[in-house]
Amino acid sequence: MSSCVGDSGDRLAFGHYYLRPHETFHEPTRRFFHCELFRVPLYDLVPLDAVVGLCCIMDLHTYCRVCLNPHSCLNIHVHSYNTNPEPS
Repeated sequence: MSSCVGDSGDRLAFGHYYLRPHETFHEPTRRFFHCELFRVPLYDLVPLDAVVGLCCIMDLHTYCRVCLNPHSCLNIHVHSYNTNPEPS
């Protein structure tokens, strides 16, 4: 997520949409990390005051190196693949 300024001077946040595994199409036997997310090719600008909180989204390699105890990493999510929200 990054911030920018709109035409009227409003501060905006730019960010991508992420889906949880149950919101995607995948093999029924596929296993996921408890905090795994998938980035879709959609993004949006929202007013900065609409942002409720922050979380950290890491690639798989960094997550495995940093989060040895998954219960201590509550606001950290794994981003392993980009996906389309619908099957092809």
